Amino acid sequence: MKTITLDNVVIPINIIKTNNKHTYFYFRKDGYIEVKKSRFQTDADIMLHIRKNQNKFIKKFKNMQERHMENTSYSIWGNSYQIIENKTFMIDHSNQLLYRNDSIDHDRKKNQLEIDLVMRELTTLIEKFQQHPLVDLTNVRFTVKSMTSRYGSCNKHRRRISINQHLIRLPKEYLEYVFLHEVTHLTYAHHQDAFYQLFEQLCPDYKTLRKSIKTVW
Repeated sequence: MKTITLDNVVIPINIIKTNNKHTYFYFRKDGYIEVKKSRFQTDADIMLHIRKNQNKFIKKFKNMQERHMENTSYSIWGNSYQIIENKTFMIDHSNQLLYRNDSIDHDRKKNQLEIDLVMRELTTLIEKFQQHPLVDLTNVRFTVKSMTSRYGSCNKHRRRISINQHLIRLPKEYLEYVFLHEVTHLTYAHHQDAFYQLFEQLCPDYKTLRKSIKTVW
């Protein structure tokens, strides 16, 4: 089995020669990419194609790993919790254990767990910045929900901020980064220079966090 390194991610590649007209890529749960190679292509062609499309391959590879890991472990604020089958759904933070029973509505309970944990941290952040001279959190309504393409959103006029519940899987500093980004939108609806000037005052290392969050999510 070959390996290829894409942006510091080492990916095993199993290339299988076939008589197919086309080449097919399969992302296997065991942690490798299986390639059923067209009779018209060489191994070098395959590796070059992967490198030219490395962002797509890295994303699919990581998604495959995450789906597999969800069966045995679960990430809460960047910490891995072992999943254990149990009669009831519960979480043990001290021992980093998540108890679940697949015969019950696990997805619904996990969804509510994520919302509750993120909202709890949001409450702490609201209290932290409530008296900040550059922040006005008066009558702001915060909600936590699942989003597919955004970390958060803000409606400046309705004073509503929504936070992506899936931030639960990242270290807490990313939640604060998103929180402050959306709070800045309460003053500036768009990403003009004034927005970033205020954002930097609230979150001095926002440029580093903005860059790193893209590597973990």
